[in-house]
Amino acid sequence: MEAQELANNNVATLHTEVTDNLSPASYIVILKEGRKISKRDLDSDWLSNTVKRSTLNGISKQEEFKRSVKGYWSFDNSNDAVLHGFHGAFSSEILDLISDSKDVISIEPDTIERAHNFVYSQQNASWGLSRLSHKTDNADSDYLFREPGGQNTTIYIVDSGVRTTHKQFGGRAFWGANFIDNSDNDDSGHGTHVAGIAASHTFGASKFSRIVAIKVFNNEEQGNISGFLSALSWIYQNHEDTKHGRGVINYSGGGQVSPAKKAAIEKLVGKGLVFVTSAGNSAESSCNQGPADCGNIDGSITVAALTKDNKSAEFTNFGTCVDVYAPGVDILSSYNTDDSATAFLTGTSMSSPYVAGLASYFLSVNSSLTPAQVEKMITKTNMGGVFDLPIDTVNAIAYNGM
Repeated sequence: MEAQELANNNVATLHTEVTDNLSPASYIVILKEGRKISKRDLDSDWLSNTVKRSTLNGISKQEEFKRSVKGYWSFDNSNDAVLHGFHGAFSSEILDLISDSKDVISIEPDTIERAHNFVYSQQNASWGLSRLSHKTDNADSDYLFREPGGQNTTIYIVDSGVRTTHKQFGGRAFWGANFIDNSDNDDSGHGTHVAGIAASHTFGASKFSRIVAIKVFNNEEQGNISGFLSALSWIYQNHEDTKHGRGVINYSGGGQVSPAKKAAIEKLVGKGLVFVTSAGNSAESSCNQGPADCGNIDGSITVAALTKDNKSAEFTNFGTCVDVYAPGVDILSSYNTDDSATAFLTGTSMSSPYVAGLASYFLSVNSSLTPAQVEKMITKTNMGGVFDLPIDTVNAIAYNGM
């Protein structure tokens, strides 16, 4: 029946189908257009006539109704309105009383609405990038992702520096701080490669993130704990969500287990930044190295290396401190030798920025996520699938939910 037919017949159509999108017991109630009713009427006359004065579980039904109504449309004694009605979370008993009213023409579930974001497909993506958007092995295929794809986020690359002028970064890469020398250049290529995996145009998991280079490694890809701590201190003091968007830190390096490292990471995660680090390449327990040992901190993610055939790489560290696997063998990305250079590199250093990019991607889609929630989205949605899995190591592959 059409709405007018329903009104003329004094029949309320009750749609109560249960769907996955249904907010618990939430409904929209539409009244006749000719029904002049005010908010005061709703609390008195209309309420008295519709919801009888009786009790339900020790509470007045009228009182329960008042508590259940969450909002009103055009209760102003005027017929010039797009809708006359209200919405709320009603028990089945109250809903039955509402549906019996001659003033009600329809009741429907208050279901969830979603933005129609575009899904982008990057064709012929590298195997590592493609693997992130497919639960099963889909090497050398497309990389699928949703807009905004990293917008309004910042990834801090704590590494050997970044060739910020590289064409792959499209003007999104900047220098933040240098704790190793006076040369704001990437002298080894490691940091530029890592940054490209996280957020370059062609090779990156997060296409539109802002990249900030923080240099802690020399041209031999070595630094010290104090430099690493200085980098984390700089980020803690300078990052502001309101200016830089949500923040993610990638550190593709490590050394000794350090209480100071752990304390600094806990502070940064507490501030709302996601920390991502490589598990290490010694084929031993990741818990023996820091900051890989911080994988047990919620919001700090330790990443092991996956091969193209979905095996745990022979060199990767493993164990209870690993949170997730990501591609780490023969990974193509940007390089430091010129503004168009690329290179293939292997190691957990390559696995970590894939996850940092995914963290940034998820934060761009939902900026209210906590670091712990981001970690769960990356590490708990694609369980299983890793072959030759070492003992006491999680069987999970990083996945962007596509």
